[in-house]
Amino acid sequence: ISALNANRNNLLVPLIKLAKRWKQENAPKMMKSFHLEMLAVQIFNENEIPNLRDGLKLFFSEAKRLTDDKAKIIDPVGGHDISAYLDSEDNPQRDNAVDALSIAADAMSDALEQESNNETLMLRAVGRIYSDFKNETDTAKSQGISSALEESNAPRPWSL
Repeated sequence: ISALNANRNNLLVPLIKLAKRWKQENAPKMMKSFHLEMLAVQIFNENEIPNLRDGLKLFFSEAKRLTDDKAKIIDPVGGHDISAYLDSEDNPQRDNAVDALSIAADAMSDALEQESNNETLMLRAVGRIYSDFKNETDTAKSQGISSALEESNAPRPWSL
């Protein structure tokens, strides 16, 4: 991950942290953090990360596609498919994961479309996946930071 991060202008690690922040808010018991991390590695092994906004858009759309296609996400150490838990008989989560990733992909796509048109609309779009933007007119920065985000080492979503 360190080598890939360096080859991606040191944007991979912050992107992974933002994906994990998304998971905390939207898929806490649905997807595993390591799974998201390895999805990011697989996606950005072949794709550049021009900036965090475009990177998140690509991450969520590709993660949704890979999850929906039941692509194997291989553990680099153990060699097994780390996404297999999504299809467990006891608690299948693949459909829920695809739905959550689809919402995030659509939100990031909408946010990038609105970026040059209207900041409020852009923030609303991002607010669909990051609670710090749920207020339609103010950014989290102007409202104060939630204690959970303040304690997290994830990049602040408004830094996108």
